[in-house]
Amino acid sequence: AVDHLPQRVFSADTRTDVLPVALHGQLSGSQVGTAQFVGKSGQRISIDLMARRLGSTLRPVLHLLGPDRRRLKLGMPRLDLSGDSRITLTLPRDGRYTIQCHDLQYAVGNPGNFRLSIGSFDVADLAYPAAVTRGQVREVLLLGTGDRETAVRVKVPRMAHGLTPIEWGAKVMPLGLRPRVEVSRWPEVVEPASPGKTDVSGELPSIPSAANGRLVDLGEVDSWKVPVKQGEKLRFEVFADRLGTPLDSMLELKKPDGGVLSANDDAVRADSRLDFTVPAKLSHVFASISDRHGRGGRRFLYRLVVTRTTDPTPSDFDLLVENNSFNVLPDGRHVFRVDVVRRGYDGEIRLEVLGAPSHFKLLTPSIPAGAPGALVTVVNTATNAGNALDGFSLVGASTVEGTSIRRPVRVVTHPLAGSQPWLRDDLAIGRVVVKSPAVAIGVQPVPSLALWQGQEVVLPVRLTRDPEAVGPVRLSLVTSQKIPLVKGKPNGAAAIRGTAATVDIPVPAAVTAARIAVNKSRAALAALEKKAVAAGDSLKDQLTKARSVRDATVKTLHDAVAAWSRDATYRVTVPPGLPLSGYDLSVVAELRSTDNKTALTRSFSPVLRLAAKRSLEIAPRSESVVRATRTPKVDVTVRLRGEVVRHGGFGGDITVSVAGVPKGLPVPKVVIKSGQKRFDLPLKIPAKFTATRFANLLLVVSGPPNPKTPKVLVTARQEFSLELEANGEGSPPPPPGVRTIGR
Repeated sequence: AVDHLPQRVFSADTRTDVLPVALHGQLSGSQVGTAQFVGKSGQRISIDLMARRLGSTLRPVLHLLGPDRRRLKLGMPRLDLSGDSRITLTLPRDGRYTIQCHDLQYAVGNPGNFRLSIGSFDVADLAYPAAVTRGQVREVLLLGTGDRETAVRVKVPRMAHGLTPIEWGAKVMPLGLRPRVEVSRWPEVVEPASPGKTDVSGELPSIPSAANGRLVDLGEVDSWKVPVKQGEKLRFEVFADRLGTPLDSMLELKKPDGGVLSANDDAVRADSRLDFTVPAKLSHVFASISDRHGRGGRRFLYRLVVTRTTDPTPSDFDLLVENNSFNVLPDGRHVFRVDVVRRGYDGEIRLEVLGAPSHFKLLTPSIPAGAPGALVTVVNTATNAGNALDGFSLVGASTVEGTSIRRPVRVVTHPLAGSQPWLRDDLAIGRVVVKSPAVAIGVQPVPSLALWQGQEVVLPVRLTRDPEAVGPVRLSLVTSQKIPLVKGKPNGAAAIRGTAATVDIPVPAAVTAARIAVNKSRAALAALEKKAVAAGDSLKDQLTKARSVRDATVKTLHDAVAAWSRDATYRVTVPPGLPLSGYDLSVVAELRSTDNKTALTRSFSPVLRLAAKRSLEIAPRSESVVRATRTPKVDVTVRLRGEVVRHGGFGGDITVSVAGVPKGLPVPKVVIKSGQKRFDLPLKIPAKFTATRFANLLLVVSGPPNPKTPKVLVTARQEFSLELEANGEGSPPPPPGVRTIGR
């Protein structure tokens, strides 16, 4: 922790004579931790144990024993502390007090870490109101121990969302997690501190909006006036238990004359929720909130949110990374993926760096429209060769439905994600100096390179080795596409991937022989130098010769490494159903130990952005309606003629068929061999089918791009309608002219 308290390690028999203090420890299984402190009569003391709030599995129970070893107070897990415990009391006498802590069921899992704070300090477990409208400034009360309340002003940025932190008051000695409020996108009305003689706590200006209040007195009932319209489908939802308050809400909807329209006790945990359709002849209703058990107090706060269930959810997105720290070699680069979770928004997202690192440069491309993410490159820019560390943040910016929004790039998992989500924004880069040699990698440019659906893409790579990078090199691939899930499980067949998971580049025999010779010459020289320490100048000539042999073998090794082929290929398999968008690829070169058991260093190629494109298309027609004539009570055959367009290295046969035909109508099929492009598909309409129009038909072509993998199929479709005129003989439509399909 970083705060004003002295930090100490919690041991088996911790004793402290000076307060305040923070003790850090760990429990496992059924262990009971014990600590002692010296207190004085009349001293106000708080004992706060943080475990659940820190991501620990410990469900803490606190016991405070007096100088006579009798228990003065018991602290059980509390909802408003996320399952942690706290004891606050005035000490009855001078003496040494004992604190005992253990798990609720004497079964601590892993991790079992905790922080035990003892002393007089300020905490802020709740904020009232619990939400503030974005772009507004509002006074918020921080509720801590006892009846203590601290007023602070909160300014919520216009582009904020989720939970946002609150600054501590100027004259407080804070402890624990930082207070926070929810960022709201609609009006937030707060119950007046002194509502006067009226029975109404307040009135909501419109829907959607929210009401914030407190049930201070025993048996208190708050009533809010809500404007409504006939036929509206509304949701009234109370947030209290989910905010960490002790309120067990009871929600009632009433007519202006007091008649009850609907009521709910528990819907989500102990919180109430009602879905309500407004009947006729009502311009407003009253929403009444009370505690199920008639309790009250300054911490019995709530937030009532009223929305329309028919309103569309605003389009938005989130940006995620798997890790929040990255290492870069002194002369290298590191590549990591930023994933997009899209919620109704498929547009482009610009990535920006906040807190620009001083030792590194970040290459932050935009995320293409519809793409699942992008690869960000970290490049070392410092001239010195020592270790370095920088912190930074990434933000994605875009315009959604006419509104500019900015969303931080956040790490997927964080122990404080639920209570302090802004900590997920903190990212770090470190430069690590390693003694082992390195291998750099680049991808050679290839004209018109694309990710053709269902095909294999060959990436020519070039390696640059340090003179003594003598181990095998393993190639792998990172992309901006997160592996898609099918029924909750990763489906590798639907992802861009290496045709082989890894590709090992073996060591030539000449390099191996030269390496062995260098090792022998260095070992012989080292042994001789050790003897020379005692022998003096008598071994001078032998040392000179040994150094000469060593230098010669090293030169031979370096020459062998230099002659080692720098070029290799890496094959990438493109899934047949890959969505059409832009994707980033980077080939990873991993230098292995000579026995190929250990990875020594990793390097990344510059990021290559490729567009996913269709491998197979049907040449477009001048119109989508096929017309023919028929003689009543006679079968008619309509010939569907056209041509297919193959892209990339498509080499398989193509099957042409029709989908969407009425039941009972024969489904035609024809095969186009490799090298052919025109087709003539006979669609027979039996006489019993008297309809003159067949709509929503699909011309379907499919086939394997690679004949050696016949089960990997790509498909193209073209919608058309068929119109039949009575009498006369039908004439087939002319084949389409050759067109260049714009890409």
